[in-house]
This record gives sequence, C-alpha cells and structure tokens, in this order.
Amino acid sequence: MDDDLQIVQVQRDLEVDDETVQGYMDTVWEALYAYREDLIPEGDESYDYEWSNLTYAMAKIREALDCAG
Repeated sequence: MDDDLQIVQVQRDLEVDDETVQGYMDTVWEALYAYREDLIPEGDESYDYEWSNLTYAMAKIREALDCAG
C-alpha cells in the first residue's frame, strides 16, 4: 500500500512542459539521449545493438499510440 502512495505522490509532483503525448515522448527521448551519451557510447557494437533495440521499441510505442489516437 505504501508503494501506491509513493506512486501517487510522484505523479502529483511530476511536471512535464508539454502535457501531450508528443510532450511525453519528447521527455522520454531526452532521457534516452542522456543515457546514450553517458552510459552507452557509440562505436561499441554491443552498445550500438542496445541503442538499436531502444529506438526500435520507441518506434513501436509511437506506432501504437498513433493507431490508438
């Protein structure tokens, strides 16, 4: 039960500049690009594969959202 309360508090405290699906996607992309820069640098084949999987997943999410709305 405490976990549910914490989730609600985080949701209440969350501020997103653009309260649209595109705004939410932009927020996630910003985090992913920071992750790419700091933790999975380009040029290493395994990291490039990980980045490819992340971008593919984001493309599928975008596609699902476009079909849903």
